[in-house]
Amino acid sequence: MKTFLRGCDQVITRVNDFISTIAGFLVIILNFVVLYAVIMRYIFTRPPLWTDEAASYMLLFIAFMPLGWVFQKGMHIKVDFILQHFNPKIQKWMNVISDFLGTLFSALLVWQTIRLVNNAYRLGWVTYSTQSPTYLPLILLPLGSGLLGLTCLLYGVSGIFRQPNK
Repeated sequence: MKTFLRGCDQVITRVNDFISTIAGFLVIILNFVVLYAVIMRYIFTRPPLWTDEAASYMLLFIAFMPLGWVFQKGMHIKVDFILQHFNPKIQKWMNVISDFLGTLFSALLVWQTIRLVNNAYRLGWVTYSTQSPTYLPLILLPLGSGLLGLTCLLYGVSGIFRQPNK
């Protein structure tokens, strides 16, 4: 079981690292897109319509896809002032419970965002400027939430076998 968990951890870590790298590059590209839009709007008075849409798609990716990586690196907000007063064994189990609650939350988020994507597809939602279908970028929502859920699940199951910190 531990070997299986180690293998899963390696795969999820690689996927999360790859996605966070893409998100980092998208932040840089996003800056240039916004800079281009500002220059075109205020210097040349010819605002490009596509830049708002492109920036929105990049922000969706940047905000949702690296959620698993952020969790894996321990960068989510954590309120642990109460946890510090318990012994390491209780802390371990509280962290495991917290990881499984994160998995449950992620599953609910995946379910609801899949419903949103389905509605966008069924109802034919399109963007204002380019008339492109909105369900395509919205697919990032359940994908990022699902990756967060898988990461939380892996950490919860791994936490069961982990020795408490002394």
